[in-house]
Amino acid sequence: MKILPSASFFARQNNSICRFINRVLYHCQIGDNTIIPKSIYLGHDGVGTIIGEGVKIGENVTIYPNVTIGKGNIKNMKITDDYPNIGNNVTICPGSILIGKIKIGDNVTIGPGSIVDKDIPDDCTFYKNIIVKHEQKSNSNKDK
Repeated sequence: MKILPSASFFARQNNSICRFINRVLYHCQIGDNTIIPKSIYLGHDGVGTIIGEGVKIGENVTIYPNVTIGKGNIKNMKITDDYPNIGNNVTICPGSILIGKIKIGDNVTIGPGSIVDKDIPDDCTFYKNIIVKHEQKSNSNKDK
C-alpha cells in the first residue's frame, strides 16, 4: 500500500496540532523521538514537564509535575545519544532535573528537587546529591 504525500502531510500536521494543544493546556512538552511505553504515568497530566527528543523511558515509570529530562550538551543541538536512559519501575518526584548521558537503573526513586547528572544504579533512592542503596531483605530464618 502506497501512502500518498497528502496523507503524510496531514499526519505531520495532526502531530503538530496535538503537541501544540498539549503544550498550551498542560505546559507539557515531549520530544518527537522520545521512546515512551504505554505504562508511563504523568502525575497531574504532566504539568510543566519537559522530556527531550532522545530520552528512553522504561516500563512503569511515574513522572510528577515540573520535571525536566534532557540533553546535557547544549552546544550540539543535533539529536544524539546525550540523553538520559531511564530504567523500569522508576519514580521521579516533582521539580527534578535529569540531564546528560546518564543511566537511571531499575527500581529507583528520585526525590523532589534533585539534579541528576550521574548514573544511578538499580534499587536506589537519590535525593539531592546522595544515593541510598536499598538492601535486599533476606527470607531465611536465622538461628537465635
